[in-house]
This record gives sequence, C-alpha cells and structure tokens, in this order.
Amino acid sequence: MLYLLRNLFRRWGLKRIERLNADHPTEVATLELIERLREYGHHDRALDAAKEGARRFPDSQRVLSILADLKAARTRREIESAHRKLRDSPNPILYAKLAEWYKELGEDNRAIEICNAGIRRFPEYGGNFLVLGEVFFARYQRNRKGEDLAAAKQRIEKALQYNPLNYRALLYLSRAHFEERNFAKSKERLEEILK
Repeated sequence: MLYLLRNLFRRWGLKRIERLNADHPTEVATLELIERLREYGHHDRALDAAKEGARRFPDSQRVLSILADLKAARTRREIESAHRKLRDSPNPILYAKLAEWYKELGEDNRAIEICNAGIRRFPEYGGNFLVLGEVFFARYQRNRKGEDLAAAKQRIEKALQYNPLNYRALLYLSRAHFEERNFAKSKERLEEILK
C-alpha cells in the first residue's frame, strides 16, 4: 500500500513539474524535470527534456552538462547491449557501430581495438576500415600528428576499395587531402561525390 501511495505521489509530482515546465519554462523548472525523470528511471524522457532544455537555454552550462551526461549514459547502455549481441551473433556492422559509440565517448583506443577485431573477423567488410579511419582522423584533428593522418588515409582508402561510392569515405578522404594542403586531390574526391 505504501508503495502504491509513493508511486502515485511521484507521478502527480512529475506531472506537476511537466505542466510547470510547459507553461512557464525556466532553467530551474527544466533542471527539476530532468532530475525527477532521471530519478524515476525515465532515461529517454530525461534525455528528451535535456535536449529541449538545451534548445531553450543554450547558455546554461548545467543543462548542457546534464545533456552530455545523459547522452554518454545512453551510449554506455547501447555499448553494453551491443557487446551482448556480438557474443551471441557477431556481425560486421555491429563491430563498426560499437566502435563509433566508443569514438563518441572519446575512447579512441577502445574504438581502434573494436575495429581491428571486426576487421580480423570480417576482413571483407569496409565499414570497419572506414570507422577506423575516422577515429585516426579525429585523433589527428586533436593532436595534429602526421602519423594519425596517414593512418586515417590508409584505412579510408581501404574502405573505398570495398565500396568506391561510399560518400562518407570520399568526404573524409577529401578532408584528409585538404589537411595535407593537397587541394587538387581534395577537390577531386569531392567531385566524385557529386557525380
């Protein structure tokens, strides 16, 4: 009985905060709504409320920080689920997606490990080469080390061997050539996209 009453008060309180936030949106009301949704285990709704809060209050460091935390938590849940699926039924696309999630979290070394595992298991799938190239390119953009740019180009070119019309790979390769100040090659790759 006590559980039912507590649950009823929670729902009533949550509805009150949602109405308040809808009628008179303030940063404080948005933060309260997000916190209650998180507390009650409504992670997707909390993420939606944080996205809306970031749209309404783009200068609020607290809202932006909570949004980043919620996105990272969602990505962690997706990573856990993907690892379980890989154990049960490995497939090349899941390796690439898993590596992308690690890349989103800034865990480059883990993303590289996952891509390499996918390449070893499915060497004919270009998606893992592409994601691996993207990880190296992102690292290059942060540290400006030439070996990361060279590694990115090598992996992206390998991905293009499997799918020469992969626009994402062509775009990254164009960006890599641009970074090298090879504007003619960069333009050439962009023109391939526009064909």
